[in-house]
Amino acid sequence: MAMPMDSMQFVQMYSMAPTAQGQFPMAQFPMGQMWMNEMGQWFCCVPQECAGAAAGAWSCDWGMPQAQAKMPPKHKYLAMAMERGCWELQAMIRKASNAELNEMASEFRGHVREAVESGHGNHVIQKFVDYMRPGDSYFILEELMAWAPLARLAKHRYACRVLERILEQYPPNAMKDLLDTLVTNTKDLMVDPFGNYVLRVLLEHGPSSHKAAVAEVLKQNLGRLAKNNKGCALLDAVMSYGAPADQKQVAQELILQGLVPGMRRLRSSRDAMERIFLIAEELPPTVQWSLQQLSRKFSFAPWWRRWD
Repeated sequence: MAMPMDSMQFVQMYSMAPTAQGQFPMAQFPMGQMWMNEMGQWFCCVPQECAGAAAGAWSCDWGMPQAQAKMPPKHKYLAMAMERGCWELQAMIRKASNAELNEMASEFRGHVREAVESGHGNHVIQKFVDYMRPGDSYFILEELMAWAPLARLAKHRYACRVLERILEQYPPNAMKDLLDTLVTNTKDLMVDPFGNYVLRVLLEHGPSSHKAAVAEVLKQNLGRLAKNNKGCALLDAVMSYGAPADQKQVAQELILQGLVPGMRRLRSSRDAMERIFLIAEELPPTVQWSLQQLSRKFSFAPWWRRWD
C-alpha cells in the first residue's frame, strides 16, 4: 500500500558511486527510490549519513552490489566472456599464440560450466576448443564430464555446441568416452533438437568404427527418422558421410519401405531427398524402378524428372 505523500520521508539524493567531485545532492525524492539520469547513471535516496556507505556498497552500472556486478580484476577474460563484449575476446583468441591462449584459458578453469551456460560465454569456450591444442583445452571436456553425464549435455542447448567442436578438433583417443556415450545413446539423441546436431557432427568427423555403429542404429529406426524434421537431417548426414555401403543401404531401405513419399512433406527433407535420388543411380534396377513409380505417383519435383 502506497504511503501518502505528506507522510513520506524526504532526504537528499546522493550519487551511488563516488565521482571526482565526491558525493553530491541531486533532488528531493522519497527514501529508497531508484532513479537513472540522462547519462545512464543510477542514483538512490539514502540518508545523508549513509551516503558514503551506500556509495561503497553499490555499483552505479546496474544498481547491484559490486560483488555481483563486477568480476575480480584477475578474471577480466571471464568477465568479458559473460557479456556482449565476448566478440572482442573471440577475436583475441583467433589471433593469440599458444602461450597467450593458455593464459586466457587459465581464468576459465573451474568456471567452464558457468561459461557454457551463458548465451555469450559458450561461444568463447567453443573458440578455445577450436584454437587451442587438444591437450591444453582438455580441461574443458573434464569439467563438462564432472558437470553432468555426456548424454545429457548433448541435449543442452549450449553444451551441445561445445561437444560438436570437441568432435571436430580432438583425436579419437582423447574423446573415447564421448564417442562411446553418443553411440550408446544414439536412439535417444537422434531426433532430439540438440542431440541431433551432435550426432551429425560425429557422422562427419568421427572415426569410421563409431560412424558405422551410429549408422547401424539409424538403419533400425528409419520409420521414426523419416517422419521427423530432425530425423531427415540425420538421414542426410548418414547418406553423405557414412560408409558407401551404409549410404546405399539407407537409401534402398527408405525406398523399399515406402518412406520416401512421407518425407517430401517435411520442410527439412530436401537435402535427404536429393541424396536418395543421387544414390539411387547406383542401386539395383528393381530399386530404381520402385523409386520411378513413386516419383510418377507423388511428383517429387524437381528430382523425379530424371526418373520419368
